[in-house]
Amino acid sequence: MTTIGQVNNSAPTLASLSPNALLVGANAFTLTVTGANFVPESQVLWNGAARTTNYISDTQLTTTISAANVANAGVANVTVASPTPGGGTAAALSFAIQALGYEADVAPRPLGNGNGLVTILDWGQMGRFAAGLDTPAVGSEFQRADCAPRPRAVLF
Repeated sequence: MTTIGQVNNSAPTLASLSPNALLVGANAFTLTVTGANFVPESQVLWNGAARTTNYISDTQLTTTISAANVANAGVANVTVASPTPGGGTAAALSFAIQALGYEADVAPRPLGNGNGLVTILDWGQMGRFAAGLDTPAVGSEFQRADCAPRPRAVLF
């Protein structure tokens, strides 16, 4: 039952995170959460822990994620909680914290897959960089794309 003059908050929903992945050991960063039905009292939750949240609009929130939160490889669950009346907690989106892989591990973008292999997908993405069809992002992707092949045994 709603009291006269009281408006229920709609339940928040999440559409995307920016960034949505980083390499393990990254510095603190600003996480932008995009979705719908945010209110000034909405809070971003990182693995269930409420973060200091900046309300930008009913579709965007930001928060600072510390370096300690990305110190270990894994997946963080990011969600948004809005207060009652109404409100609720949005379904979580995953934020990948990826281990360092081989140089040239550039597929899928932006962080490679960290599986310790350089595959045909990585070769194809490197070819797209070389042909000017894609541009490596400044930072770890650029550094990984600017690599020399691993030494191979020479057979005579």
